Amino acid sequence: MSTKTSYRENIAKDIVKAIRSIKSVRYTTRDVIEPDELSDAQFPAVLVQTGSEVKSESSMGHDRMGTIEYELTGFVKGKYLDTARNKLADALEEKLYEDRTRNSYAVDTIVTEVITDGGVIFPIGAIQVMVTVEYIHQSGDLTK
Repeated sequence: MSTKTSYRENIAKDIVKAIRSIKSVRYTTRDVIEPDELSDAQFPAVLVQTGSEVKSESSMGHDRMGTIEYELTGFVKGKYLDTARNKLADALEEKLYEDRTRNSYAVDTIVTEVITDGGVIFPIGAIQVMVTVEYIHQSGDLTK
């Protein structure tokens, strides 16, 4: 069994590292969290989860391309939820676009969608930021 880390995992780790470098984000995790169990000092918080992946062969047949969806769920707390959600969405998008190659593991990173909860769990608000990451690897080699 290979001890190398997969592209999926390396990209997920890079996304977490990038988010943890955002000064305004207080807590970042890949483990499922209950927002009402977070302390006030942990907001804004971001949950990073790897989603589905689509793979295809390149036209030359030597390389495969992968497109992975990552779901970033951000939680904010306070009186002005709409403003807090917008600030968090902007900070995440800006940080992810600083290195679209995910530390050379990817070809591109694209924020494809931002969804808000509409404040249904006031005083906590949530956003989902959908991120598509494209990468290329040699056929048969899923690690880097």
